[in-house]
Amino acid sequence: MLHDNILVDLGLSKEQSQVYEVLLEFGYLPARVIANKVNLSRPLVYKILDQLIINGLVRKDESKTKVAVFYPEHPNNLKNLIEIKEKEIEKIKESFEMMYSRLLSEYNFYVGKPNVLFYEGKKGVTRVHDEIIEENKDILLIRSIFDRPTELEGKELDKRIKEQAENGIHTRAITPVTPYLSESIKTDFEKLVTRRVLPKDKLSLPSQITIFGYKIAITSYKEEIFTTIIESKDISETFTVLFEYLWSTAIDPEEWLQTNT
Repeated sequence: MLHDNILVDLGLSKEQSQVYEVLLEFGYLPARVIANKVNLSRPLVYKILDQLIINGLVRKDESKTKVAVFYPEHPNNLKNLIEIKEKEIEKIKESFEMMYSRLLSEYNFYVGKPNVLFYEGKKGVTRVHDEIIEENKDILLIRSIFDRPTELEGKELDKRIKEQAENGIHTRAITPVTPYLSESIKTDFEKLVTRRVLPKDKLSLPSQITIFGYKIAITSYKEEIFTTIIESKDISETFTVLFEYLWSTAIDPEEWLQTNT
């Protein structure tokens, strides 16, 4: 029929589109007549009519005759199918976005290129924590002096770190000495965090560095938040060597507090 292909594109089956077009052309019809016009069995036509009624494209009228008749709803209701299609596409896009970084990572690893992704805002921070859980590797962390979350962000961060600990992920963290150091170290044990500190004049980074597996996440907190995630064995090993050097020069926070308070 004339509009079959378009109706199928909207999500109707070929048989549904045939039945709907017959009703558009002839109006009130019983299932028997519809079945004859589309050359389908009557039980199948009844099933199709029920589906079209659910989709808001057909109505059933049993008030005027002993035999039920069916008639089409306004074609404007077809727009509902477009909305459903758009929602399905959005879900597919979301699923693809979640999978894309993994596909790109595997491809770049195969061809020997670093995999680099860039995120703006809190989305990048969330993505880093998601990838940490996915990788399930221990973390090396160099904190930024500007990494001081709000109360709400702090609660979300604590939730993420707790999830890491529940997955057995340990963290070695090098942090600058700050006024809230004594408060921060109270929960290190339960969060599987081992910490060392350096004075601000020796460790004053505008960005935080997180190393896990072959990935490095660099998150800038100084002004607007943005995150770069790099996946590369060579680059990861380079950052790890730098971390270990800093670790060797840093001191235990308890020791710092004892000698500086």
